[in-house]
Amino acid sequence: QEQGQSQKVRNIQDDLEAYFDRRKEEKFGRILKEMDEYEIVSRLHDLGDRVRSNRSGESIAKAEFWGDTLDRWAEELVSASKCGQCKGCKGDSLPPSIVLEVMRILEGEMDLREETRGLEQAREAIESVAYQDKAEAQSDAQRILFNRVVGVITDIKSLPLGDSKFGKEIKLLTAAGDAMSDATEILARPDTGREAIAAETEAIELLLQAKRANPKGGGGGGGSSPGGGGEGNTDQVALELYGPGSDPNAKIESREVRQATGTTNDQTPAEFRDGIDAFFNALESRK
Repeated sequence: QEQGQSQKVRNIQDDLEAYFDRRKEEKFGRILKEMDEYEIVSRLHDLGDRVRSNRSGESIAKAEFWGDTLDRWAEELVSASKCGQCKGCKGDSLPPSIVLEVMRILEGEMDLREETRGLEQAREAIESVAYQDKAEAQSDAQRILFNRVVGVITDIKSLPLGDSKFGKEIKLLTAAGDAMSDATEILARPDTGREAIAAETEAIELLLQAKRANPKGGGGGGGSSPGGGGEGNTDQVALELYGPGSDPNAKIESREVRQATGTTNDQTPAEFRDGIDAFFNALESRK
């Protein structure tokens, strides 16, 4: 698992490098520099060797350190919300059908990026014609996602006062569409390298750009005034909660539930078990 995490961090670092090449944002460059200095990919790989060697205490300490470091980098990547300074986006929410469509587009774009990465990794192992066909298929898939974004923007604008109420969302989706359009052209060349990954990552980043929730907002509940929710002062915009959970690739797996107590006898040498049983039987008889 630790070595698997090392590969995940390698993919993240590669995506950040590609995105930084496309969008020269200072915070990405700073974090990339730290990732190189910390040598996190190789360190996590080494951590797997320590776990295998049963060096539990050291492994726990290092896992906590890298967990805190990754958490700090994530905090720096997500800009704090400043929407509270704005008075124009309170109380407006998109229809559930539009919300659902944007979430589906986001999921499709993330899946497409994984397919692009996989095709690039297998590029030297497959024939050029097969590679070109697969890249063109990915380009077609990207074009479909782009058209769906255009459809969402059209649906938002068709809402009453849609342009004024949801201007922020329209701007966000338009920028995501531009990145998707670039990715479509890059994949059609064909090219599944850093440039394509960067465009897809930018589209995902734009769809995921969500300011942090205001913890002082009203709560839920029942009755005529459900939890005072109408009196909340949240400035959260309609797209703010979009996106999958913390791990979009998580899969629920059935696991064996092992016995937590009463297992010590399993470790007792066979020659001692009869004596131990006789001792406790005698003790119970005395009571």
